Amino acid sequence: MHTLNLTIGNSDSSSSVISCDTYIWDGVAYTSSGTFSRIYSSVFGCDSIHTLNLIINNSSSGNSSTTSCDNYLWDKNV
Repeated sequence: MHTLNLTIGNSDSSSSVISCDTYIWDGVAYTSSGTFSRIYSSVFGCDSIHTLNLIINNSSSGNSSTTSCDNYLWDKNV
């Protein structure tokens, strides 16, 4: 009599990430939103696909000029 104990791992893995300006995944820097996939091989020869659903929120900056007499209150949150 032979017994087979079988474990089947999920070959697909995905994750969702929200990041500001840039995100580094597996050594690659991503600066735009999108869906990115990589194929990996296990030591057993099985391939697995990892998918990244990425949303990049870009920070903003800018310059402004103003003239004031006596004092000025700057609201940096505007």
